[in-house]
Amino acid sequence: MCVAASGGTEAVGRSVKQTRQAGLSDCSECCSTDECNDQLCLHKAPNQCVDDETIDCAKLSSLFNVCTGNYEHAALVCPRTCNLCNYTNGNWADWTSWSACTITCGSTTQMRTRTCTNPPPSTHGKNCEGPTTDYKSCVRDACPVDGNWGAWTTWESCSATCGVGIQHRNRLCDNPPPARFGDLCFGDSLDYRMCMIQGCSDGGWATWSLWSSCSATCDGGTSQRYRECTNPSPSPYGQQCHGPNSDFKVCSIFPCQPPVRLTDGRFEIFINGQWGTVCDDHFDTNGATVACRMLELRTANARVIDPPAGPSGMPIWLDDVVCKGNEHTLLECDHRHIGYHNCIHTGDVGLVCA
Repeated sequence: MCVAASGGTEAVGRSVKQTRQAGLSDCSECCSTDECNDQLCLHKAPNQCVDDETIDCAKLSSLFNVCTGNYEHAALVCPRTCNLCNYTNGNWADWTSWSACTITCGSTTQMRTRTCTNPPPSTHGKNCEGPTTDYKSCVRDACPVDGNWGAWTTWESCSATCGVGIQHRNRLCDNPPPARFGDLCFGDSLDYRMCMIQGCSDGGWATWSLWSSCSATCDGGTSQRYRECTNPSPSPYGQQCHGPNSDFKVCSIFPCQPPVRLTDGRFEIFINGQWGTVCDDHFDTNGATVACRMLELRTANARVIDPPAGPSGMPIWLDDVVCKGNEHTLLECDHRHIGYHNCIHTGDVGLVCA
């Protein structure tokens, strides 16, 4: 039967030809086989059709596939035609017991299952909804953790820059570190090996520097020179250069020129804080040249003359003076010790410098 809009019922599925008198407007049946269905029912799914001997469910199934897809709907509309009079939805049976928790420390997972057998689905009945398996955690006290070595570090620099040295590397017991009375790592945390970058070289002297200026211009000074241990420089474990790195020599050994003067042609020299004369024993042109040089006068035609005698109280400083002519001062020439003589002032040296 088909529930009408007025609340009554109408026959469904009978031949439209028996009731239709004229045109589509005369159609009064729902779920029929021709245009009346589109005009009157306005839908393809006969939700208000009920299964009855007077209803053509076979026709409904052929028109709208009532018996396929939505079996719950088919069981309401045409249960006999769709063979759904005895359909059963599935229902879960009880859960099984939880699986055993066999661990003594740490954690694991326990499992239980259930089946869709109370009852099982039949005749297109619905399957059970939900999972067939359930899980829960099983937790005991934390397990001991044995230590394990981490990776070795890279080798450190060689302890020597030449010759044989030592390199080392290390590792930590941190992969993982021991915990909760677990075992320590077995083995050494340090590793060593020999290394040699290059052979060690001993030092060698570079050439001497030039001599420095003399520390004095007369009466003897010193000059020095230096050398460095850089040819080659010794490696850290090589031998240093042997010998001194500095050298000294005496220079300007000629005596410093004392003050000199000509007094009435007589050559006088200032020694020990007192003016004195030079005796003319063995004094010649070479000596005159040196004496004129001391006076910073011309020397080309220097000669010896007899001057007036010096004062009796004036000392005679030099005697037996023998020069080569190239000396800077009479003190460089051969002579007796200063102050020693065997002459008197009548033998004082006189000069002409020209």
